Amino acid sequence: MPHSYLVKMLTTLLLTSACIVLLCFTVDPYKLFAPIPGLSPKTSVDLFYYLRLHKPYAVEDIEPSILILGSSRSAGLSPLTFGGTENIAYNAAMPGATMREIRQMLEHAHAINPLRSVLIGVDFSMFREGTSDSLAADEAHRYRRVDPTLRQRWQHTSQQVSDYWRSLFSADAIMDSLRILVGSGRSQRAYYDDGTWDMDGTLTLPPHRRYATQSRLSYSWEIANKENSVIFDELLDVLDFADAHKIRVTVIISPLQALLMQTLHLADTWEQYLDWQQELVETIGARKTVTEVYGLENSSELVLERIDAPRALFRDGVHYTQRTSAEILSCLAGPCDSSIQLTRLDKNNVAAYLDQVDLLRKQYVQQNPEDIRAVRKWLNLSSASKTDMPPPL
Repeated sequence: MPHSYLVKMLTTLLLTSACIVLLCFTVDPYKLFAPIPGLSPKTSVDLFYYLRLHKPYAVEDIEPSILILGSSRSAGLSPLTFGGTENIAYNAAMPGATMREIRQMLEHAHAINPLRSVLIGVDFSMFREGTSDSLAADEAHRYRRVDPTLRQRWQHTSQQVSDYWRSLFSADAIMDSLRILVGSGRSQRAYYDDGTWDMDGTLTLPPHRRYATQSRLSYSWEIANKENSVIFDELLDVLDFADAHKIRVTVIISPLQALLMQTLHLADTWEQYLDWQQELVETIGARKTVTEVYGLENSSELVLERIDAPRALFRDGVHYTQRTSAEILSCLAGPCDSSIQLTRLDKNNVAAYLDQVDLLRKQYVQQNPEDIRAVRKWLNLSSASKTDMPPPL
């Protein structure tokens, strides 16, 4: 009798476990596995919070030879512009990505399938002292290494086991899978197989609300980090790796709309922001190998756009729309009709380029005083000082 009871209990436990694993594997809420045709739902949880779990496995599955890297500001850059029948492209951008994560993803992708080229969208925050330290220790083991040591192999395997357990047999995975099946776990953002995601999703906040939120975030970030120095060590590691493996690198400096430029000015980090761009261009230009650097902030149509523009190029002054992303990449790939200009930067023209950027910021302040008053209100600042309003242009 006890033996029969034990067998029944173990059988029930095994069947229950198998059903849980089958449920989570079929639904795959974090999109770690290849979908099962006719069974796997297309929906997932909001992957925004799980992209550091999802994207390394997506790269392993897709095996791209062309990669787009960066923060959420690069999320809409469609790799289809660069891909084709012979070259698979993938957007591996992640929200708040650091240069260390970019380096690790670059090596991870190259260890899986040799890369031909990589496009990196960079922004100021990636280079602030201390930002690379924000990466969780265990997440580093999720990425493959070229010529890994025995210890690195073990750490990577252990991390994979942990990730699979998390996605197949954890309480979170079970609840997320059930929510997706009943229709309550749908993401408010749209995610695509090429790695891009729609930052707008189903949100319908009016433009001034989105700009207010982004201005407060940017201002608080700048105030908190204004004393931090700018460090290029991680970028140099990225370029050294690319050079060693003959990977072509293109760098795009992610632009800001002029109202967000003014937010940096109010936080007293505008000059540091300009100096960062100049040092970035000069640091890359000093290398023997060719890495192309492009800037967009001298494009008046892009930078001077009003926050309530009917066909907006920016969503919130920092993240540009899918339409803008397509225009940027089409111009980068070859001749285009877009009025958004891409300027290839080098040590000879970067100073003039930054002068034009600063001029556009001042022009926006002069032409849109009501927006400047609004941003000061959003930031809980006192009435405009003399330094906020440049002399007439």
